[in-house]
Amino acid sequence: MKGDGHLFYQEKENTIELIMNGHDTSAFRTVEKETGNTDRLGLYRYSNGYASPPPDNYIYLCKGLEKGFTPKFLHIYNENSDSKYDIRESDGFIELYHPKEDGYSRIVLTEKVQLISLESIWGEGKSIFRLDDYVFDSPDFTMEDVEQIYESIKAEDEKQIEEIRKKNES
Repeated sequence: MKGDGHLFYQEKENTIELIMNGHDTSAFRTVEKETGNTDRLGLYRYSNGYASPPPDNYIYLCKGLEKGFTPKFLHIYNENSDSKYDIRESDGFIELYHPKEDGYSRIVLTEKVQLISLESIWGEGKSIFRLDDYVFDSPDFTMEDVEQIYESIKAEDEKQIEEIRKKNES
């Protein structure tokens, strides 16, 4: 996956590359568009508890939402909440809206339940994610470059770790 946008923790425009190379082996790289400098990069495995996924990981954001909207968790949520999600369908999208005392949550999905946007506002806090330019299930997608990108992120990560190790030894 590759995308451009603002990460929630900063206001700089970024390019994000995310590769899941197998079931749970992932690599990510975030590059500041203005300078071309790598902001963050790394490898991680989430399911073994070794590391939490980066906060801008679309796949784990979707998995968290999917878990939250399973009948079991949605039932528990609605049982313990004064207000429930209002679910509307229009123009090929599903919108889930939940008013809160000090804000709201709004989630927009495609008819195939693919996340388009998530906006949650509460008190002084906010969390906003939005795909502006997207293609799902593209017939033009090929796997040819994935391994190469994964290996380049891995090599860059290993280089940074070695530089830190050398710096700490001196």
